Amino acid sequence: MIHRLIRLATRASRTPRTESATSRPTIERLEDRRHLSASPFKAAGVVKGSHTYKDGSFLDANWTSAYTSVGNGGEATATRVKKGGAPGAYRRVDDTVFDASFFYVFYANNKANYNPATQGAITSINYSESNKLISGFGQGQGTGPALIQNGTIYLATASALITPQSTWKKSTLTHLTADNFAPVADATAHPDFSQGAAPIQFGFYRGNSATFSYSISAAIDNWNLKVFTAKTKG
Repeated sequence: MIHRLIRLATRASRTPRTESATSRPTIERLEDRRHLSASPFKAAGVVKGSHTYKDGSFLDANWTSAYTSVGNGGEATATRVKKGGAPGAYRRVDDTVFDASFFYVFYANNKANYNPATQGAITSINYSESNKLISGFGQGQGTGPALIQNGTIYLATASALITPQSTWKKSTLTHLTADNFAPVADATAHPDFSQGAAPIQFGFYRGNSATFSYSISAAIDNWNLKVFTAKTKG
């Protein structure tokens, strides 16, 4: 079974404001308002951009791993397979989750480093990968984007993707924010995406939860993570 976290978001409604003919602003006042509303953006000098990190070859030198879990944990191994991907090489992940555990392995891409202090705040993240089940049962492995900041691993388990199918499938997540990422042991903690925050390293995770021990093998290819940014100057 795949561990999922669910959050509910609410939006405050806004009631339109109407004006009588006698209170309607003059043309001069409207021009003043346009000037006042535009000037802060000019002064702030917000520059929007994006950075894309991707890997379709999965050379071992480009990836490092770390475990994060609750309960008795588990173990995992990753192997680069040269043929049979979508297309070309791919990465095979074999994981075993022990009984009464939530177990995840975080694979960090050694080239996917982002520094908000110099590159700006992160406004959102789009993520995609190709995946399939090699051996196992049920929903396969939980998978999705992950990151490490200040030594803490944050996983997007609230938006977990799954790998139940035996053929390659592209899975996508869009418009992820800091609220979509949390440590496995604390759903209320989130990374800092603001400008000036500590450096971040991105990657992906694979994992499962269990009331009894079992093993699952699944594959990943075409790892792609796009970071949208906004940097304030001035």
